[in-house]
Amino acid sequence: MKKRHFLNLFRTAWDTSFTVENIQKAFAKPGIWPFNPQLVLSVITAPITPLPAPEPERLVVADIKTPTSSKSIRHFQLDYRKNPTKLKLEKLFKANIELSTQAALDRHTKEGLIGALKEEKKSRVYGKRLNVLGEEHTKPIYFSAANVRLAQAKLAEKEAFEKSERIRINAKKVIQAENKARREAEKAAKAL
Repeated sequence: MKKRHFLNLFRTAWDTSFTVENIQKAFAKPGIWPFNPQLVLSVITAPITPLPAPEPERLVVADIKTPTSSKSIRHFQLDYRKNPTKLKLEKLFKANIELSTQAALDRHTKEGLIGALKEEKKSRVYGKRLNVLGEEHTKPIYFSAANVRLAQAKLAEKEAFEKSERIRINAKKVIQAENKARREAEKAAKAL
């Protein structure tokens, strides 16, 4: 995630989670406000009961592992074809689920990396950072009133230059059109 995307995402999360109701619940749950020490004391003084001991799992005669590589799946399939059992079939199904999940994760990662590369290329296209005066900079920018006035003057000068260029280009086009019309008129007069 780029820095420029963080604030947009953070703001929506902040607005939905940082509410008066959530803050009040956060103080009420441990009994801080309104003051209720019984909430904490009831948890501390409650007798701890041990969990029941887990029953030992029944061991299968041949502990079969789920195949995860293409080679182990091929060997497992050959073994299943020779001696098909329900346990082997379940292991094959489990292997298919695990591998398809891994493929989906890999695909998602690849698409994310491609998207990140596109974003990086796009951000590099912008070129060098410029300050308000159009000069390169690598330090923080401070906007003083004098710098803002200089930037406004440069912008006005640039706009005036662009406007004069457009006028000059349009005038040149008009002159060229007049010259072309005059030449065609002369050609037509010679042809008669």
